[in-house]
Amino acid sequence: MMIGNKIRTMLVDDDRNLLTSMVDILEFKGFEVFRFTKGKEALNLIDKQSVDVALIDLRLEDISGLDLIVEIKKRSPNTECILLTGYASQNSAIEAIRYGAFGYFQKPFDIDQVILAIQQAGQKCQAAEALATSERRLRALIENGRDNIILLTREGKVFWCSPSLSTVWGYPEKDLYGRDFLEKIHPDDQETLKNSFSKLINEPNARSDKQYRIRRADGEWRWVEATTVNLLDDSSVGGIVVNFRDITEQKKINDRLWLQGSSLEAAANAIVIADRDGHIINVNPAFEKLTGYTFAEAVGKNPKFLKSGEQDQSFYENLWNTILNGKVWHSELVNKKKDGTKYTEEMTITPLVDEGGNVEYFIAIKQDISERRRIEKVLLNSEARYRSFFEESPVAIMEEDFSEVTARLDQLKKRGVKNIWRYCKQHPNIIHEFSKLVKIIDANKAATKIYGTADKEVLKTNLTEYLTDESAFGDNVSNCGVKSN
Repeated sequence: MMIGNKIRTMLVDDDRNLLTSMVDILEFKGFEVFRFTKGKEALNLIDKQSVDVALIDLRLEDISGLDLIVEIKKRSPNTECILLTGYASQNSAIEAIRYGAFGYFQKPFDIDQVILAIQQAGQKCQAAEALATSERRLRALIENGRDNIILLTREGKVFWCSPSLSTVWGYPEKDLYGRDFLEKIHPDDQETLKNSFSKLINEPNARSDKQYRIRRADGEWRWVEATTVNLLDDSSVGGIVVNFRDITEQKKINDRLWLQGSSLEAAANAIVIADRDGHIINVNPAFEKLTGYTFAEAVGKNPKFLKSGEQDQSFYENLWNTILNGKVWHSELVNKKKDGTKYTEEMTITPLVDEGGNVEYFIAIKQDISERRRIEKVLLNSEARYRSFFEESPVAIMEEDFSEVTARLDQLKKRGVKNIWRYCKQHPNIIHEFSKLVKIIDANKAATKIYGTADKEVLKTNLTEYLTDESAFGDNVSNCGVKSN
């Protein structure tokens, strides 16, 4: 309630004539008036709404005026009570004051004096209510805000702290009061903070903004952003005010953003970041090197300025349909540099969506593959030329895979066989086993002609199909006779 509002006044008296006349006068003077003949009725009102001033008769039907004052003060401490009585008693006056009454008037009283007392009592009540409201607001801000507040002595000892130090940081008040604030600061940050504090205490109203780490009661170190102000000379504070908030998560995000930004700058591949409408909002140095366009020339534009004309409209329609539906697009295309040179690039575009699944940004990663394509073309031409030599050679040529034979020989060596040729003479069937392991991978026309096969696919089988019995199982294992169809 603000000072200057209409004063809410309650009259409690069993004299109905007095009540009527007093209500008329007070309402005429601008007071808001409630009247009751019984104390319990007055208490019901106090429980429902605030009252600034209560004028109470000493003798009521259901309760004494002094007892009513005591009860009102319990329920509404800021309500000011004025005792009225038709029976002069010094003891009653003393008791009323002792119970917290603002004043005491004996009937018949001077109405002007009573009105003046009501005004003074009302202003006092409203001032107390305003102060209490302000304190409640301040406490609510301190208790529910993100900031934590600590008051330090000149020596850096804690003499007051906000409730959040207990609820958020886990420190009971008894564990902080009288302790050195630096005890909770990370060792690596203490020296810097100590030097800053030493300078600050010698300059009234001086302010220092720092970031450092504070240990929570559970042992975890948390980054805070703190403002320290020297209010030692301010009589209402009388200390060093440290106002800080936890920025650990924000710092992690900032560090990650810095790392991402650094990675973007250092990336070897060209990177383009664009909004949903395709307008470029960032490019990295690799993009500038690849295309010849500077950051300033690219930002704000649509990437279509890179078009070479090699791709048709349907190509780009497919690209946009894919990424606008939140899917990754990957392909190769021919673009054009600032100097007009065309180049082939491999590009991947990844959509970035918000929490609702709506596409907000696109990240395109580009790699110049022009040289790779040139080399691949050269290799393809070379392969085609040598394939022609292979196929048209008049000499029979076959490509055979002996890898399984080699593996079998290794097994024999592990078993202690030192002379393979001698072992083969002693075990002639091994030659047949080896021949089954040999695979014909490829053969030219001359080879198919020699073996009398229709084409090379028929020829691609194991070697035993083309070995004569004499060459496979004869005494002379060096023979390599073949049979033709």
